[in-house]
Amino acid sequence: AGVAALFYQSVGGRGKLSAANPAAVAHRRIVQSGAVVRHANWTDAEGTTGQQGAGLVDALKVVSARTSIVPPIINLNDTANFVASHTITIENTDDIEFIYNLTHLHAPTVLSRGQGDAYIDGAPNLRTDNDLLATVKLSESIVTIPAKGSATVQITFTEPAGLDEKYLAQYGGDIHVIGDNGDTVKVTYNGICGFLKAAQSWELQHGVPAFYDTNDKTFREGTVLGFPTLPKLHFNVLCTPLTPDANNWAGSTKWINPTMGTAGPFPSYLQPRSTEIFLFTLEDTYSTGGSVEPDEYRILARALSNYGDYNNIEDWQIRVSNMFVV
Repeated sequence: AGVAALFYQSVGGRGKLSAANPAAVAHRRIVQSGAVVRHANWTDAEGTTGQQGAGLVDALKVVSARTSIVPPIINLNDTANFVASHTITIENTDDIEFIYNLTHLHAPTVLSRGQGDAYIDGAPNLRTDNDLLATVKLSESIVTIPAKGSATVQITFTEPAGLDEKYLAQYGGDIHVIGDNGDTVKVTYNGICGFLKAAQSWELQHGVPAFYDTNDKTFREGTVLGFPTLPKLHFNVLCTPLTPDANNWAGSTKWINPTMGTAGPFPSYLQPRSTEIFLFTLEDTYSTGGSVEPDEYRILARALSNYGDYNNIEDWQIRVSNMFVV
């Protein structure tokens, strides 16, 4: 906000930006000013696009640059929604003609799921192998822009050829625009190699979510638990939009975490991703009130896929426990 205020002051106020959206103009100026940040892993490696974004804001450049780029960020999306061709517009707001050189620099690619399973690496490896980086083709490497004029450049991206989709690797980089007036601004791009929606929420191949008895063992079909004891749940993420009393569903229970001394009701919304496990003991009451009655039960655990439709059953990853008796 402070840098944006400085920018508005430098142009004589928000009203001087004519019909343009002043907030959008300030945002573009701030983003395009970013300087590359080194990664905090005790090496000289640059940070990945996902970690540093467009980089460290240069307030002086935001105020003094006479060059702007639209858009300052290009999102290539994941493989399923990949868009290869993009156009940027370079604007010269000065009263003098300038020549601009365009160059491309890769950022490191990061394998967000280093083991190719449901777990996100807390400290993923940075990779700069050529086949793990995107290919970028510019329609022009040099453009001459007259005073108060603009020029467009077509950029064509090709996804990295050597990435397995199971790693959900994030790649990116910057298109630097360098003017003979001393201006240096850039466009940042990023993409994900893989299908976000198909990525695991549950770690199904390792039996997660798992359902445990009071001895922390997975229970067999027909296991009898003495009331008020209910199974324990071991899971990564849990969320369910079901309706009590429909389709033999009794309702969501409450949970307790004896180790942390915490408790709460299911369903669990907006559950954050964690590198640790979740292990909860179910209480003997429902989230909506009332006690769990003696009967035969199964536990339905569901996790919504990334960008899945909440109301589409096909977009949920499902696991059902063995039957148990209370």
